[in-house]
Amino acid sequence: MAEYSEGYHEEVARTLSDIEGVNQVYFTAGETDFTVMAHFASREMVEDLISSYEKIDGVKRTITNFVITTIKDEQIPIRDFEFDMLKQLVNTS
Repeated sequence: MAEYSEGYHEEVARTLSDIEGVNQVYFTAGETDFTVMAHFASREMVEDLISSYEKIDGVKRTITNFVITTIKDEQIPIRDFEFDMLKQLVNTS
């Protein structure tokens, strides 16, 4: 969660993106302001990541979740749709 101010999301997002190991940064709506995806090989690396978050000006609080098992990780979202649905979407535009 970050402190709201004009343009804060761009500055905080850029800072989050620059942290070593961070792969994806999303500005979100809801209870959190940003979702950050990172991949690490050790607990120490996770601790360093959280420490990096806490050093960012404007960051008020972090919530950390860990993926235990990946169920689905589709890199091409169009693959999640049946052909008939895709045809219907194309025909309505």
